[in-house]
This record gives sequence, C-alpha cells and structure tokens, in this order.
Amino acid sequence: MRKLFLLFFFPLFGTAKQPVPQIIPEPVELKKLSGSLILNSTTPIVFVSDDSTFKSVLEAFTSSFSEQTGLAATIGRIAVDDTSQASPILVAERKNGLAEEGYEMEITPVLFRIRASKPAGLFYALQSLKQLLPLKRSDYFEIPCLYIKDYPRFSYRGMHLDVSRNFFPVDFIKRYLDLLAFYKINTFHWHLTDSNGWRLESKKFPRLTSVGAWRADRTGIPFVLSQPSGEQEPATYGGFYTQEQVRELISYAKDRFISIIPEIEMPGHCTAALAAYPQYTCLNNPVPLRIPTGYPGDLKHNFCPGNDSTFLFLQEILDEVIELFPSPYIHIGGDEVRPVSWLNCPRCQKRMKENKLSTPGELQAYFTERIDNYISSKNRKLIGWDEIMEAGISPNAAVMSWRGKEGGIAAAKAAHEVVMAPYRYVYFDFYQSAPELEPDISYAGLSIDSVYKFEPVPAGLNTREKAFVLGGQACLWTENIQTTDRVEYMLLPRMLALSEALWTTATQKNYRHFVDKLDMHFAQLRAKSVNYSRSIFNVFIQPNYDSATGKVIVSIYDQTAGKYTIRFSVNGNGDNPASVYTKPFAVSSSSEIKAGLYSGDSLLGKITVAQVSIHQAFASNNNFTHPSVGRLVDGVHGSIEPYDGKWVYWSDSIRSFQLDLGAVKKIRGIRFRCLEDQVGNALLPEKIDIEISKKDEKFISVYSATEKEPRSAMRKIHGYQINTSRKKARYIRFKFKTSSYRHPDYNGKNSVFIDELIVD
Repeated sequence: MRKLFLLFFFPLFGTAKQPVPQIIPEPVELKKLSGSLILNSTTPIVFVSDDSTFKSVLEAFTSSFSEQTGLAATIGRIAVDDTSQASPILVAERKNGLAEEGYEMEITPVLFRIRASKPAGLFYALQSLKQLLPLKRSDYFEIPCLYIKDYPRFSYRGMHLDVSRNFFPVDFIKRYLDLLAFYKINTFHWHLTDSNGWRLESKKFPRLTSVGAWRADRTGIPFVLSQPSGEQEPATYGGFYTQEQVRELISYAKDRFISIIPEIEMPGHCTAALAAYPQYTCLNNPVPLRIPTGYPGDLKHNFCPGNDSTFLFLQEILDEVIELFPSPYIHIGGDEVRPVSWLNCPRCQKRMKENKLSTPGELQAYFTERIDNYISSKNRKLIGWDEIMEAGISPNAAVMSWRGKEGGIAAAKAAHEVVMAPYRYVYFDFYQSAPELEPDISYAGLSIDSVYKFEPVPAGLNTREKAFVLGGQACLWTENIQTTDRVEYMLLPRMLALSEALWTTATQKNYRHFVDKLDMHFAQLRAKSVNYSRSIFNVFIQPNYDSATGKVIVSIYDQTAGKYTIRFSVNGNGDNPASVYTKPFAVSSSSEIKAGLYSGDSLLGKITVAQVSIHQAFASNNNFTHPSVGRLVDGVHGSIEPYDGKWVYWSDSIRSFQLDLGAVKKIRGIRFRCLEDQVGNALLPEKIDIEISKKDEKFISVYSATEKEPRSAMRKIHGYQINTSRKKARYIRFKFKTSSYRHPDYNGKNSVFIDELIVD
C-alpha cells in the first residue's frame, strides 16, 4: 500500500512563536495539550493521506501554506514504511462517522493528525490550521499542542454580494470567495441581475448584456439622487461576467467547498432586462423604460405575466442558468414588486380575469407558481425572498426570510426549507457604529455585537419545524458601495461574527472570547491587505431623561465587551477625554460629552460626541395628547439616523401642542431641529406657526413660515432658530403642518421628525 505525502522544507528566516489558539469560528471542542510542535529550518515535514480524494485539498493547502509562510513545499508519493523521512508528519486520515464538514485534529510534539469523513472536513481542518500558523516568516515555528473536534451547527452558511448596483471584477470575486472560505462560509449568493444592471452573459439573448449591463456613469453621485440613463446619454458604466468566467468562478468556489447560488430577479427589479427586451414589459406604462442608475426610476417596470411569451423568455434564460450553475437552488428574488404596471396593463387584467385572480398579489403568486413549476421540472429548487410565501409555491421551494423572523417561521411551519437573513441582524450595507463616525450611512446601523447575536432558529418552532431551518446568511447590497475597498470595509469584521453565529454551537459562543481573538485576525487581514473596518473600536453615547431624578443620565457602551477602557469628558477641551467611564452619570446643565475607546493611552477608534440641552422648557410637566411628544423636552438630541429613538415623528396632516413653562419667563429664543430624508419620506414641515402667551388666553405670533419644497436631496438635519426678543411668556403653542409634497420616486406617507424644542 502507498500513501500520499506532502514534503515541506523550511528555509532560514527569523523566529516566531504561536500564541494561544484563536480560531474563528470557535470549534465545538478545543483542548490545550501540553507541549508544542516545533518546526525549524532543518526539519523536512511529510504530509500523509490514506485517501486519494484528499489529494486536491492537500495540494491547494501546499500552495497557500507557501504563500503565507514563504516556506518551500513539494508533494510526492512515498511508501508508508519508508523510514528515511523525518518527523513530524501531518497525517490526513479518513474516519467514517464524522459529519461531512466535520473534522478532528490533534497536534502533538511530533505529529499533526487530521481525521475527516469527506474532503470538505479536511478543508475546514486546514483553514483552522492556517489560523494557527505564525504570520511572519521564521526559521523557528512553535505551534501549541491541541485537540480539536469540530463540525458546523448549520449546513447553510451564506454570504451574499450584489453585483448589479455596482459591478466588481472577476479577480475581486475570487478574493471574496477566499475570505468566505477562510471563515468556513460555504454558500455564495450571487445577486447577478437587478434593475440597475444585468451581469450574466446569455448566448440566447445577447442584448441582456450589450444593453442591460450598461448605464450612464454616475460615479460619485449618491444612489438616492442618481437619475436614470438618458435616452441619448452614453452608457459607459457597467460590465458582465462571460459564461467562461462564470464556469471559472464556479470551479474556483468548488475547490473551496463553496456553492454559488445565482439570483435572477423576477417579476420585479428587472428594468435592465426589459430595457434590452421591452416586448416582455407591460402595456400602457407611462414611465420611460430606461435603466436606473440609482433609486429614481426603479421598481416602475415588471415582467408582464399577462404575456405568455414572457414565460418562454424567462424559461430560456433559466435553461442557461441551470446549465451553468450546479447549485440545487435557483434564486428568483420575488421581493418588492410594485403592482402599478400590472394594474394598467390590459394583458395582465385579462390574465387575472381568466384565472379568477382578484389582487395583484394573486397575480404574482400565479407568476411565481409557473416559474416554480418550471424550475422543479429541471430537478432544481426555487428559492426566493419571503414575499414568495404569499404565492402558491411547491413543497420543493425554499424561502429566504429577510424582513424578519416571521417569514421564516411561516415557511418552516409549512414544511419549506428556510434560510434566515433578517435585515436587522445581517444586512451588511448598514453602517457599523455611531452614524456620524461612518464614511457613509444607509438605512440603519448594524454593529458587530448585533451580528454575533444572530440566532437563525426563531423561537416558536417545534422540533420538526426547526429541522427545516437550513441556516442563515448575511447580505451585502451595494447601492452605496462603489469600490472593492468599500466592500471589504462593510464585510469585515462582521463576517467573522456571522461565521460563529452559523458554525459554532450556541453553548460555545462567547462574545468576549470572540473579541479577544480579533487582534490576531486583524493582523491576518492586514497581512492580506484587506481593508477591514475598525468601527468596533467606536463607542456609543446614550443620554436618557430620568424622570425619578429629573436629570439626563448618560450611558456609554462599546462593542468590545469591556476589553478596553472607555474615557470621556463633559464640556472638556481638546479631543482626548481623560475620565475613565465606569458607570452611567448624570448631567444637570447643557453639556457636550465626548468619549472614546483606549488601550493604555492610545485611542483605538474615533471620538464620539453627544449633546445634552438643559433649557427653560426642559422636563416641563406637559399633558400632551400624544405621550411621545414629551420627549421633545427631555434634553436629548437625535443623530442623523431617523430611528435612533431620539426623534419624535408623526405623519398626521397637522400636529399641534403646547408647552407650559410653569411660570412666566423671559424668552430669548426658541430652537429646534428637523430631519429631512426624502428616501424615507421624512420632510420638513410645510408650515410652522409658533405663538406665546402669559396666561393661556391671548396668544401672539412669534414665528410663521411656509416651506413647500424639500431643501436637501440627501439626508440632513436642519436647524430652526426663532428670536423672540426677550418676550415674556408661560405658554408656547406649536403647530406643524406635514408636507404635502409628493416625490416622484419615494411616494410613501410623509412624516415630520423633530428631536428637541429648546427654549432659551
């Protein structure tokens, strides 16, 4: 019998000693054994396998090992009884009974021994081993002796990337896959098509890429402002992946035990495809069919389910997709379908009448069912966002729950396979710390500690239903991400938290231990020139009014579970807070609080700043009709984030309320701030009236203004300052009229956002 050996010969470098093991994701079982395995420049290392199916995995490890350490490596076949080879030896053995992706690894002073039942298990063992190797080249390595038994909690561990909104080259997709594999993510959800660009070559329909892959260049213009491509405007931004490149990437992913799930959006999010083949859109749509370069103009066109040719077109596209991708799942999107084009289309209305469909939702269900049946006929499974649960999907179909846990619960109870991707925990396009500290903000915040708390199995499922939860994934939408550096910044280190949420058993998870491991992983990422985020080192300042004491209580918290020291200052000079934060504290006067996270005297992140305003109306005892309005005099200011809990907002057409200062006081002025965010329909008040009175009888006007048009296209905080000429008053009456402006693209219900009414 002959076995496979890998021979490593160590040249002379510096010296290095491996610290305490810091593997991410945390293994199921890790025991420290006495001693270390010492490798030096004179030691040839022999890698042995008793299974030929392990060969390609070991060969790939040879290459990555050499790249990481600079150590020369060769591979050859040597008889098992050949005594001429020196120890230590890495032995890769097949052991039946282990999980398909599981492994055992033992490191003794003379031996690496890895046992796995499948090549995937060996691959993941070697990813763990790579994390144990020193980062710097050395002629002397010391690796601690360990025993590891490991296997994943979930079979589906996914990471998504949107390449439609912004396009990324093949070499970067490979780099992305490398990062996924290193942290044991086994599924790449590739969002290939959307309204903003079609990225997959089609041999049958070449206009999908000659037209649909290109749009007007709006580089540097925010997605919320970027207007659709003009009719005669050059379409110079975009790109697509050829079928040859796709096959190359599928093979590249397969070598890393990653399955690629393609997403072909339908029946909405499809303007790029319809711009190329307009015969498959609805009739009587007054909106010009132009490829959006941002949000404006998106979600105005759908595939026409009243046209049988639409289904033939999509089936031929799916034939190409299925021929290219071996994945058992084909993702069709199915989310955020706006029904306006269907309501105005005579073909769709005829289809609804013939099939006794009473609502656009039922028409979408009809569409989804036809596509589902076709995919099933090809021995593949349809998967889509949780809106497809409203359709008549087959038992074969799987559901990706993004709007929360409810869609996943409903799907599991209906015996559908489920992948959990709730946006509040795993949407990596959300910013990572206090919004004012981030290079760009979108939608909401998502800190790394929140990602770590992600639990894919929602409460309320019984044992049978839990079995339908395959696992979870994070999503990286790229509306606001135009460069590969920015992709990496948004991806990491949050993907490391995701990897433990999906691989590590619940009992083994420990956030503080995870944080302790990050220093070593940050060093590894730096060694690979990865542009990871350091937002974990930014702190949050949380002021809250305490009715018991009548003061504002300030809490400060960080994302490192107390590993480092928080320092703060109140109305201090300079940017180096000196006081060590140990517990919440009270402020009784207007204050500027600064805080940062420190290791010794070194600031690790950025300085966070918060304002507290104590003024004449602060904590006044007012009987507001709407209790939340009382927060308008709690001394606390809102951030640029609309839903940070500090803004008071309403969508009533008119909102009036009155402040009682408790006594007649001399008023120098009145100040407040409003948040404007057209995407979220947060608009400045159309009309503001402010009146004052000494006796709650005769009120006099001190301010009246009308503003019918938005001021800012981007999210912005606007300040209002009213000079009352030191008039005396006890009562202040406010009347705000909500804007009646209708944005052509963001046509939800308008709201007014105000954070604090300051009476000077």
